[in-house]
Amino acid sequence: DIQIMQDATFSNIITFDSEYDTALYSYEAKIAKDRKGTSFAWGAGTTTSVAFTISKTDETTLTLTLTADNTKNFGDDFEGVWDLLSKKTVGGEMVRESEGDVVVSPSVTASF
Repeated sequence: DIQIMQDATFSNIITFDSEYDTALYSYEAKIAKDRKGTSFAWGAGTTTSVAFTISKTDETTLTLTLTADNTKNFGDDFEGVWDLLSKKTVGGEMVRESEGDVVVSPSVTASF
């Protein structure tokens, strides 16, 4: 499970076992209201999911990031789900590596 603060940059570091090599995989990670794809308020509009920016920190570590500009778009007290999928770059199938609930804490004081 993860907690995100509105108006703040969010990072989640995922570390795999030493035998795992992140260079052999492609990744996708998203936040959604639920697993059904229900629309939710996002800034001035709506969306069904928000993608994390994913960086391969080293052979066994990924960092999932949302900028402060992204986190401010969530509604106050947003609750949803997230997951991280991987696919081996050569002939692999999709695998759900991690998942959980998401809670966004509202911001009282925006960035100054």
